[in-house]
Amino acid sequence: TPTPKATRKPTPTPKPTSTRTQATPKPTKKPTPKLSNVDRIKTRIASTPRPTRRSSSVSPSRALTDAQVSATMKAGFSGASSGGSSSGGGTVSFNSVESALYSRFFSAWQQPSHSAGPVKVEIELAKSGKVLRTSILRSSGDTGMDDSVRAALNAVTFVKELPANYSKSSKVFQMEFKITE
Repeated sequence: TPTPKATRKPTPTPKPTSTRTQATPKPTKKPTPKLSNVDRIKTRIASTPRPTRRSSSVSPSRALTDAQVSATMKAGFSGASSGGSSSGGGTVSFNSVESALYSRFFSAWQQPSHSAGPVKVEIELAKSGKVLRTSILRSSGDTGMDDSVRAALNAVTFVKELPANYSKSSKVFQMEFKITE
């Protein structure tokens, strides 16, 4: 009798499996609102880091606010001119220069964190607005206070051009630095 031959059964060929994982959907971008030029400038200014001036005896949180500068100005400017002077036959108004002077110097001043007396200073401006000379006329008697005022005086180099109808080459102003609470 014939012996049966072993027949091989065909083995199925394995199908290749995908090594790729299923892609996750990308999040949709939210539309960004169109900014006006003014808004773009404000955003750029707000995101620009500002340099800070620090002194060991001065607290940066004690810098004057715009409201404090305005209140000080309303209380009276103790300048060598009180608003106007006569120069070459006409009246010259220094109100805008005095306002800029207060704004520039009080913005640069960082008040000490402790109480001290006022400091009276003298500032000479060239007709161009350049600060020619500064000096302390009356000290507070407190070195921290005097040093903070001195730092503000050294920080400002230009204020504002003197009025065109002012005939002299420079003008001297006096002002007082007082700690506000």
